[in-house]
Amino acid sequence: MSSENRKAIFTPANLISFVRLAVGVIFFYLLFFGYRLAGIVALALFVLLDILDGYVARKFNCASDLGVLLDHGTDKMFAVVTLFILFLKGALSPVFFTAFVVRDLALSIGWIVVRFKKNRLVSSRFYGKLTGGFYFLMLFLYLLEAFSWMYRVMFLTLFLYYISAFYYAKALVMRGDNGDE
Repeated sequence: MSSENRKAIFTPANLISFVRLAVGVIFFYLLFFGYRLAGIVALALFVLLDILDGYVARKFNCASDLGVLLDHGTDKMFAVVTLFILFLKGALSPVFFTAFVVRDLALSIGWIVVRFKKNRLVSSRFYGKLTGGFYFLMLFLYLLEAFSWMYRVMFLTLFLYYISAFYYAKALVMRGDNGDE
């Protein structure tokens, strides 16, 4: 990423990320108040925008520091808020809520330390994207009221959450990898 791109704010990818952030906030409202069909549409749009912003950033070489922050920050905010809503609605036990949130907080702290102490950006890797995919599947199953499948996917997602955290930590600590794919 060129020095000029790193500092860019209004890139096409960042604009997509801003829209994605707004769609996430709308999704929180829909999820909290039980608008399942509209929630499915908003969640699908959120996922598509997540895929699109990364594609646009790579395809048009417009990745930026802000874009990485928006992408990771939106992902973490989305996960924590949706987990909290599921917890409030009784779909997530305190143990599962805590296990999910502890991983997200630990990764967020690690990301901040690497970003500001070592002046490096950490990008998503395959195992993080796979974990995110299962997390979105879990939310879709909740919205479809397929609770028995949702809980199965939740167990798998939680397992993958910690596996991906281990691999992120290993890549950063053991090899000094910057996390780029």
